[in-house]
Amino acid sequence: MVGDLLYSSSVKSVFEHGKGKSAVSPGSKWAVKTGSMEDGMTLNAMRAYGARNLGSFRNPFPILITRGSHDVTAKNAVLQVFRGRVAGAKPLTLPSRQAIEHRKKVVAAMNLQHFMDDEESAKEIKTSMLLATSKAYDKAMWQTYRPEITAWVRDFLAKERKQNKPIDKKWLRQVKKLGLIGKPRRNPWNLREWIFVLEKMKVADEFF
Repeated sequence: MVGDLLYSSSVKSVFEHGKGKSAVSPGSKWAVKTGSMEDGMTLNAMRAYGARNLGSFRNPFPILITRGSHDVTAKNAVLQVFRGRVAGAKPLTLPSRQAIEHRKKVVAAMNLQHFMDDEESAKEIKTSMLLATSKAYDKAMWQTYRPEITAWVRDFLAKERKQNKPIDKKWLRQVKKLGLIGKPRRNPWNLREWIFVLEKMKVADEFF
């Protein structure tokens, strides 16, 4: 069971859901949107692991935190229940020792000079990228960050074109290869492609 928080502009609207914006009653089923902030992130991640979803529900006992007149956080507002894995789910495997050693060399050579004002964040990113993770985890991370990075690319290109600034063709080809513009991509990014995102796209704000 996973508890997810919700954000809203008022206590009254926390559990308003769906097209009609009617309030979901305590204990009732909750329709999780994969693009939503936390419950959607949980669902995407558990799907990547092949977890069997038993349902999502409104928690009758959330913790409501009001930080301002239009800023409400409801902790443990949505409860998602999983049990076991779906039929045909692939085995969870970690990278080989050779792959881990290769990752260390590649990550150590990363150039994060644009983090000069926030060196601690640069260290955190490098440290996190050294962790040995399964392909399921890699897929979940890709699914989580891809929409935000896609939006960043579209905004960046729109601003550059509006100002008639030239766009590097090599950079643009790689962005298309990542599936951020043009034809969508189904396969998660590999290590080199993640490094391109961090070094050449400078989308650090999406990771904090």
